[in-house]
Amino acid sequence: MKEEAIARIDCPDELKEKLIELVVYQNYSKEEVAKKYGLVNTYILTNWIIVYKKT
Repeated sequence: MKEEAIARIDCPDELKEKLIELVVYQNYSKEEVAKKYGLVNTYILTNWIIVYKKT
């Protein structure tokens, strides 16, 4: 749980946007992006995408 919180807090907004764009617009899987960028799991990325789509 602590690692997930750190991953969400320490990630700069520019990097979050880049990762979201890779999944949403460039058709990379969440698993590929999470692994490549060292996210703890895909849940973090899924939450970022949900927030992104709401705005």
